[in-house]
Amino acid sequence: FFGLVLIYSFISIIKPKKVIELSSNGMYVQYGLMKSLLYISWNDISKIVETNFMSNNFISIFLQNPKKYIQKESFLNALNSKIIGTPLNINPKITDYSSIEILNFLNNKLKESKD
Repeated sequence: FFGLVLIYSFISIIKPKKVIELSSNGMYVQYGLMKSLLYISWNDISKIVETNFMSNNFISIFLQNPKKYIQKESFLNALNSKIIGTPLNINPKITDYSSIEILNFLNNKLKESKD
């Protein structure tokens, strides 16, 4: 597990890739290792929180109905779901922003969408 995260983080540094892209109706989030962006409607997000696992911070996106978005879960994503509670986790270390900056930004956008 941790070896895969390390390899992925290294590749992401060499070849940067979008991790999050926002739209007025939702967001696109990178899902899984080396996969494309998954669109999630703001209405389907129940909460966005910072989680800590093995001294690493992640931004975890909890969905009201994860099966609506994630039909086939890989072993790694199933493990994330079991340990953290959601398969959608953003590693801020592969971005130019801190976990707090990402968390505050996404929660502000989520709040705006609900107003």
